[in-house]
Amino acid sequence: MSDVLVKRVVKKRKTTQPGLTLSEIKRSHSDQEKKRCSVLITEEMKRGMSFSVVDEGFGMRGKSAWVANAITEFLGAQLPHVSQPWKVMVIQTEVYFKNKKGVRETFQIDEVDWIRAWRAAIDTALFGATLEDPVYMEISVSSVIRSAISWKLGLAKDAPRGAAS
Repeated sequence: MSDVLVKRVVKKRKTTQPGLTLSEIKRSHSDQEKKRCSVLITEEMKRGMSFSVVDEGFGMRGKSAWVANAITEFLGAQLPHVSQPWKVMVIQTEVYFKNKKGVRETFQIDEVDWIRAWRAAIDTALFGATLEDPVYMEISVSSVIRSAISWKLGLAKDAPRGAAS
């Protein structure tokens, strides 16, 4: 993959990943390393995602690219009075979806987004355990992806709708 294309990909997605250098990002994109992730979502989310994928110009087969974009925007969301609001949203989404029936969707996530979601899951689990009223739950990469999809579709309550930083 050429340097120009990598710069375009990095610039388009506005990725700023703590701990990863530009050369590591380039290497990850050039290797085309993808991980398969299975996520349980509701029928409502599945329908909304189908419309949104096409509406946002990702095409009929752009579901994984749309999810990668949702992860980037979700983890980059900013609120003036809350540091990293996505931690709270992941916990709220997991509590909301705990007893919901759903359908399993599978996505191809590149390694950079996988690592970001994995780190976010760990941060969220630690954040939940340190709350005044602790929340102990198994939060995984699919938890973060489910929350990102919900946020992107506007289903999450009190979701900040700011530009990714």
